[in-house]
Amino acid sequence: MIVFFLIGILAISLFSFSLSAGFILLNAQIKPYDTSEKLKEEESAMPGMPTELTAHVRDPKIMTSLLAAKNRWYENPIEKLEQKSFDLKPIYADFWEYSKNPKATAILIHGHMDSARGMAYLAEEYHKRGFSVLSIDMRGHGRSKLKSSFGYKDAKDILLWIAFLQKKYNIDHKIIVHGVSMGSSSVLRLLSLKKAPANIALAVVDSSFASFQTQLKSQIDNLLPNNFFQNFVKKLLLFGLSCSNFLVQGFFFFQHAPIQYLKKRNKSRSKSIPILFFHGLKDSMVPVKNCEILFALTNEPKKQILIDDALHIGAYFYAPEKYMQEIENLFH
Repeated sequence: MIVFFLIGILAISLFSFSLSAGFILLNAQIKPYDTSEKLKEEESAMPGMPTELTAHVRDPKIMTSLLAAKNRWYENPIEKLEQKSFDLKPIYADFWEYSKNPKATAILIHGHMDSARGMAYLAEEYHKRGFSVLSIDMRGHGRSKLKSSFGYKDAKDILLWIAFLQKKYNIDHKIIVHGVSMGSSSVLRLLSLKKAPANIALAVVDSSFASFQTQLKSQIDNLLPNNFFQNFVKKLLLFGLSCSNFLVQGFFFFQHAPIQYLKKRNKSRSKSIPILFFHGLKDSMVPVKNCEILFALTNEPKKQILIDDALHIGAYFYAPEKYMQEIENLFH
């Protein structure tokens, strides 16, 4: 009897530790963080990550062009938009109209610790090719003061931005949804929703993880050594983070999985949407195997472009002409 009592006390203590540590770590990750005015540096990685995982934010080939475009962004006739989210919270986007009759609108969805303004490099490319551009501030980023949902809730917000564009142009107005890193997970979840609009003409998935829980586990693994005790602590932390997120935001980490989104879409009878995957072969933050897994699961018209030497989010910067040409080819 005493043994069972002691086991119960131990279990309660471990659960309490896991949940308490989870709340502390989670709050550090989901609090609003605005990098839109950081014009001489960029923070696109989780704080505390080892330098080998965040090499992309120190890569001149990526950051020089990214920051230069970010500096130019508001030199353009950008319209700042605001509307209510599906859960009646304020959400924001920047809109750069090409003309009253563009060939389509590209919706750009940025990565973790970035902003709508940080996608200026892609916005410029789309705009000069005849597209209007709507670049969103994801939850917890840019002007948004909401908690970050790591791309999960943002998928439903994108539906509202598509509705805005349908109202502005027409119901059949073509849309490209283009996500980078965390933003790509939102794109794939969007495609799995029952109400995914039929006017999405192309989905671009750049540097996506296959599962948020697996991605987070990989990052935690890089913080602590792999011995028995440390592995046990890591499991407690991951469990506590996921449970804390459920209590705060209503979903467990395992639910946020592009793998599952594609499997769900494969079972639906939705209109086929071409999906274009980009990934850097030297991505240390989100290894290329994530892209290969997602590509293999995709039943839509699809293409995978793997770029030599490119780090995380680096596919465009290492091969800009090829990157945009592949988009135009599949869009048509």
